[in-house]
Amino acid sequence: MSSFWKDNYFGNRYSNDTWGSNAANEEEEVVSRVPVDQETQLPDLNKTPTPPVDEPNYPVHQVCPDYGYGYESPYVQQSGYGAENAPVDEPNYPVHQVCQDYGYGYESLYVQQSGYGAENAPVDEPYYPSQPSYPGYGVYGDEGGYGSYSGYGGDGGYGGEGGYSGYGGYGGYDRYGGDGGYSVYDRSRDEVGYGYESRNTSLYEPSTPSNPFQVNERFMSLTDLKNWVQETGKDNGYVIVTRRSKNIGGTTGMVWLVCDRSGEHRSKATVRKAGSKKIGCPFSLLAIRDVTNDTWELKVDCANHNHEPTTSLLGHAFVRRFTKAEYKLVEQLTAQNMEPRIIFQTLRKQFPDSLHVQKDVQNAVQKIRATIMDGKNPIQALESLLHDRRFIYDTRQDPKTDVVTEIFFVHPYSITMWRAFPHVMLIDATYKTNLYNMPFVQVVGMTSTGKSFCIAHAVICKERRGNYVWVLERIKSILHECMMPRVIVTDRELALINACSKVFPNAKRLLCHFHIQQNIARKCKEGFDKEDWGKFMSYWRTLCESSSEPMYKYNLEKMYNRLVVANRESVYDYVYENWLKDYKEMFVYAWTDKCRNFGQRTTNRVESQHANLKRYITRGSSLERIARCIIDIVETQYDEIQKSFTESIEKTMNHHRHQMLDNLRGKVSHEALDLLEKELLRKMDVLRKLNASCGCHMWLSKGLPCACRLENYNRTGRIIQLDEIDVFWRKLDLLPCKLVDEEVDIVAELNNVRQHLEAQSPVQQKSMLSKIKAVFTPKSSTKKPPIVQQNTRGRPTSKKVQERLDEAARLDQAARYSSYGEDSNVITASPKHRYDLPRHSSYVPSEGSRGTGSFVKSEKPKMQPNSSTSSKKKETRDDKVFPLIKGDEHLLCIKRFKNQIPSEFRSYISRIQDVTPDGHCGYRSVAVGLGFTEHAWPNIRRDLLLEIDHNKPRWKHVFETYNEGDFKRIRKSIEWHSVKGCDQSHWMEMPHVGLLIAQRYNIVLHVLSIEWSSTIFPLTDAPLDPRPQAITLVHVHGGHFIHAKLEGDYPMPLVNPMWSAHRSIAAKRWEEMYTPQLEHYYELMHPKSDRDKDREPSLNVIED
Repeated sequence: MSSFWKDNYFGNRYSNDTWGSNAANEEEEVVSRVPVDQETQLPDLNKTPTPPVDEPNYPVHQVCPDYGYGYESPYVQQSGYGAENAPVDEPNYPVHQVCQDYGYGYESLYVQQSGYGAENAPVDEPYYPSQPSYPGYGVYGDEGGYGSYSGYGGDGGYGGEGGYSGYGGYGGYDRYGGDGGYSVYDRSRDEVGYGYESRNTSLYEPSTPSNPFQVNERFMSLTDLKNWVQETGKDNGYVIVTRRSKNIGGTTGMVWLVCDRSGEHRSKATVRKAGSKKIGCPFSLLAIRDVTNDTWELKVDCANHNHEPTTSLLGHAFVRRFTKAEYKLVEQLTAQNMEPRIIFQTLRKQFPDSLHVQKDVQNAVQKIRATIMDGKNPIQALESLLHDRRFIYDTRQDPKTDVVTEIFFVHPYSITMWRAFPHVMLIDATYKTNLYNMPFVQVVGMTSTGKSFCIAHAVICKERRGNYVWVLERIKSILHECMMPRVIVTDRELALINACSKVFPNAKRLLCHFHIQQNIARKCKEGFDKEDWGKFMSYWRTLCESSSEPMYKYNLEKMYNRLVVANRESVYDYVYENWLKDYKEMFVYAWTDKCRNFGQRTTNRVESQHANLKRYITRGSSLERIARCIIDIVETQYDEIQKSFTESIEKTMNHHRHQMLDNLRGKVSHEALDLLEKELLRKMDVLRKLNASCGCHMWLSKGLPCACRLENYNRTGRIIQLDEIDVFWRKLDLLPCKLVDEEVDIVAELNNVRQHLEAQSPVQQKSMLSKIKAVFTPKSSTKKPPIVQQNTRGRPTSKKVQERLDEAARLDQAARYSSYGEDSNVITASPKHRYDLPRHSSYVPSEGSRGTGSFVKSEKPKMQPNSSTSSKKKETRDDKVFPLIKGDEHLLCIKRFKNQIPSEFRSYISRIQDVTPDGHCGYRSVAVGLGFTEHAWPNIRRDLLLEIDHNKPRWKHVFETYNEGDFKRIRKSIEWHSVKGCDQSHWMEMPHVGLLIAQRYNIVLHVLSIEWSSTIFPLTDAPLDPRPQAITLVHVHGGHFIHAKLEGDYPMPLVNPMWSAHRSIAAKRWEEMYTPQLEHYYELMHPKSDRDKDREPSLNVIED
């Protein structure tokens, strides 16, 4: 390679030399790379060459470096068209506007050394100015210039391999013709002109087996290209993803495709453990759009990976993404309330080539459900659904906390079916259906065609008489002026039985045979072998089916004798004392068949509905999801019932073609005709053979002619009359059974409401109006979701029992042995007094609090005298002191801290929780108040550090107001990077840290103490929630914090003066929001007699 080639191809790659500046009259020997025959006549460079025809003039100030309009030989090479030797009658073009380095051809050229301009430029020829040239590898004729080897287009057609512009030309990687289209790769940069840069190696390489992405194919769309690339990648064990794209002319012009393991992982330092597959893989492809024919071409930028092909694509989330068809199927199945595992199985059957795992489906379902929730809380979502679907629903909540305790709802179709068939009601509660662990009550009815339907559903907090009465009263209200239930079947839930007797006193109450049998098996089966147990259950069923009282006594004596002989008197004692003695009238046929029960002796229909519902929900299902499942179930029941009515009216079954039934076909249900047909075929034959009485059980219990009556009809040739069939079996529609005019005078009722509201105080008016508005706009409801029930029904497993025992032992251990930090100033105690060790404080008074009556001077914890720990008498909680605290789990806390909690708050406390006394107890208590465990105290410290550092000017001003240096001291006290107990300098300082807590979490903070109590609001922000969260810390024994939960409209301690001095205007809304509660506290602390003597001070001032 000649020096000229080296200098100009490598050394002058980014040269800014201009035409005509240095080489206007110079002649250099140029060695071309193109092999030339010795006899080949080369063109005379001193003659005026013929320019190409119809070539456009290119503006001066648009340079496309390195190379010009062609490849390596310029149309004008070194001597510019302008400069001092410009042709006559042509304008001079400035020196610094070049089309560098090379020009219009390759190496065998249109004009080789002395360019088209310079001193030998022809006259009257169009000029090709400097900086507009189209640089890069693209040649006007590629290997052969304008004519040369390849003629007009050379190897690459009109532009060869570099196109009309080449790598740095008009658009870059593409070309005007040949292998690519018109250039679209425009990476403009000032120093290199209109393009970006030139490269001395071609991006295109021949297709080889090791480079499956190198193809000569054009793609009609970017989607087709991506699909081909991704499928090719998967076939070779690689996952190709889109890295970025670039818009050109308002549309996507270039797309970079890389391996999914390219790039480097950037850790976000979250608490959650995470990893990355990224290892900086260099593989890269470039998709380029040809604007001339709107096609796409694929270029290989780097064909190498730095890792082995994957053995399984399941570990790559990209290939597991859902297609539109797959995601639509997931949406449809989610709308049908299918579980994710069922959806996953269905998806695999529908799309066998998909690479999804079950977790992908779970995530998709969660996303779909979050979209349905639309930002509403659980109760708002439930009420919005019930309101939109026209349910009749009602809720009951704790008046002090607005926490929902009961929810009752009835589907519109259920109302129609219940009013049409109110004869039978079966009630049962099931468990493990919702995330609140609340009992779920289902009430089921039965139609004349034997179909079950859901009457109502309810979620209750406790299975007590009052809760069931509330549910049953709402069921009864739906039956306005309709027939009341004639029979109610339940299990032996005494609270439910008593509630039924109060709300439906005239209904016959029966016990479920199935539940009784289950209880007997659970208590008595142990000790029986399989054969003996089968014999005993046979005796038991015979006893239950006794048709009369004498038969009952006979069967009872027979069972007793069998058990005595088998030495199993204990079994007899159990069944007699627990079931037969007091409840035989509720399940033995001799008594139950004396009333119309329509054959319903079990709650199996309810159990069936339980099972049907649990097919679509899990233990952690939301109430909104349960309601959606119920909608599907009830609508299906409605359609099935309508179908059964039509069949009973229009369809005649062959076994119903009995002469005696001629008057009933099409007028009573098939279910009734089936019962009559069985009575005709079986019992009449038995009666004839034995000359016995039928007992009339069919007539008494089902309202259908019994065997003795049918025998009389058969003997006399009569047919059964329709009025001899109970009305229950004759009803084949869903019209109300006995409906009267139910029109409501809306105007009169609203006037009554208005009069009642006008008689209330303004505060009560607002409260009542908000409740009324919530009925029509559930999204504005302030009701809180139910509290998760801890003690639910059902026998706990041995594992659960052991867990409870371990937890009880741990709590007892924590109560007896307190752990302290390593501070030498902490008082320790001898083992003799370990139970009553003083609590280690995490509270330190602010030095700036001196002289203000709202702060307390801290003192070290003192040894408490040993209480009567030797007494073994079981202690019970005093309900009068803490009436909201249920159970005895807080007994120890009540005993230790009762006298440390101000009396004015005790009746509003529903929970007390002690925390570990290791110097972090203040931060532990805040974590508990925010809903975390106390072990999240490091997060609280970290959050407060972020707050104080991000808003340093504000907090420095606040803290430095009282004492200079408080800002640094407070920050240092919060900062702690060890899990060990801390010394006194790192304990929680009030009220400074309290201001940070309220501001950081946008909450209300109460700090209670026997000596003082105060409230701290956020310092700068207005309330965002109509019912903001509140946290209560109690300072006990002069040196320890515990957490307490205040419920209802409790008296609120007066606002801390430090907050009042530094709050913003917007933050004043907090004080205005809680004015009634603040005034309530003030009235408690300052009785009327005292206020008459002194003027009432401001709520924001605490007098010394």
